[in-house]
Amino acid sequence: MSGAATTPAPDGPAPRTAGGWRQFTVEGDREAQDSALALLAAVASDFAVLRDRAGLRVFCRPTAAAMVTAAGQPFHTAPAEVAALPVPDEDLPVTGPAASGLIEEFLTASGPLVASLAADVRNGSLTRTDAGFDIMVAHLVAVARYLPRDDSAMGTLVRRHHPIPLSFPSVSAHADGMIALSGGGAALRAQLRKQYSAAAPVVERRVRSLLAQLQDGGPAAFDHAQRWHDLVDGHRRKVQDALERGELWAVTEDGEVLPDPGIGALHALTAAVPALRDYLATNVGYLSMRFMMGLLYLSLHAGIGLGMSERMVLCNAIGRSMEAVGRRGVSELMTGLISAISADAAAVAR
Repeated sequence: MSGAATTPAPDGPAPRTAGGWRQFTVEGDREAQDSALALLAAVASDFAVLRDRAGLRVFCRPTAAAMVTAAGQPFHTAPAEVAALPVPDEDLPVTGPAASGLIEEFLTASGPLVASLAADVRNGSLTRTDAGFDIMVAHLVAVARYLPRDDSAMGTLVRRHHPIPLSFPSVSAHADGMIALSGGGAALRAQLRKQYSAAAPVVERRVRSLLAQLQDGGPAAFDHAQRWHDLVDGHRRKVQDALERGELWAVTEDGEVLPDPGIGALHALTAAVPALRDYLATNVGYLSMRFMMGLLYLSLHAGIGLGMSERMVLCNAIGRSMEAVGRRGVSELMTGLISAISADAAAVAR
């Protein structure tokens, strides 16, 4: 397990700026935006999608923009010229000179898939919630591929928990933190438990099917999830390369990741264990996962069009379903992770 490099290399990824961008803006609710994206998916293959409170913004290269304009409503107005994609990177836990280019590349690569998901939501073959659920599970499988499968303590832990990806505590901690920060407290937790219990058979069956496909080459029932997994897996490797070159680094305080222990049990555990804090602050594989998880949440909001409350419900449901399918609680898994991190660090030190 290597630490992050500190010397930047001159040949890292750079933003694609040749020819600039053409920005289309579509107003209306998310259903109207889905209609626009469904049309976009049929006429172009090179674009990025960003939704926010102001509406839907689509960024195309000049050639693609001409095709989109020709499609007519709602893209009938002339697009505005934009020199660079407005990369929303302020909430990502990793920064550095390669960050903007990597975010831009991911948004452009994922744009057509986001549009095809919107088309499926539009035609009724997929619900928005299922679309979010599927890409979240696919994302967790893909980002966990940085973990070893060898005879190290961590590799042994990975094999023992197969097919459950050891990245899933990330969404459990995220749900934990969102619940704590919401002010809903015990009442909200009880509501989420009741909601999950009612849906558990369906949710856990879907998780098993997704894991069987994405991890073990099982029946390909979820083409969109497979496409998302492959996109994320390839991009995470580029992120890790940039970390190893020193072109990305963690946003930390005094060299350590110090989560607020007041926003959940998992954050409190992380803050209390030095070996885990050191791992989170320096391991390039884990840092690549953190960067990619930031892009997942960006995609859920700016691409799929999910709100914060929907994201909280999905994080909670996926965390609970992974625990149920893996037959181990997240606290037990975190204890195993801490033990494996400490054992492998001790082995390297000897």
